[in-house]
Amino acid sequence: MKKYMNKSPEEVMKMVTTELITRGIKLGRKKKRTLYIHKRASDPGVSFEELNPMTQEGKERLDKFLTPIKLI
Repeated sequence: MKKYMNKSPEEVMKMVTTELITRGIKLGRKKKRTLYIHKRASDPGVSFEELNPMTQEGKERLDKFLTPIKLI
């Protein structure tokens, strides 16, 4: 928990989500499953593989995914 101290809530949320996605990718590959994450219940899911922070495309998609939703 020390690594989350003195960070803004946005930074902590990004760190935790990135850790969740990297762990999900590892475990999904091990069990031969595809995991999805949703921003809202009504949104279609995004595969963890698409948000892989280890690839350049994945980093860009993860940053886009972590931007807040603007509700009208």
